[in-house]
Amino acid sequence: MKVGRLGFNSKTGRYGVLVSDLWENAGLNSGERIEWYDSNQEKWVADRIESIYPANNPDNWYLVESGIKGKNLEYLQVRLK
Repeated sequence: MKVGRLGFNSKTGRYGVLVSDLWENAGLNSGERIEWYDSNQEKWVADRIESIYPANNPDNWYLVESGIKGKNLEYLQVRLK
């Protein structure tokens, strides 16, 4: 599992995963499965990331099951299989 933080990559127009300020995944695809860490409940939550058109706007990305949207995705701790 790769653990990092979400960040919007302006070069790809997508959210990607940063590990130590380096792109581990430079651009997640719409529909891709991820897990994010809910620090309030101290557990990992399965979810998937999606976007609406145009995808190159960070405000148009969201997590489907949890409803986290746009700029609230920045720096969210995530892990990928």
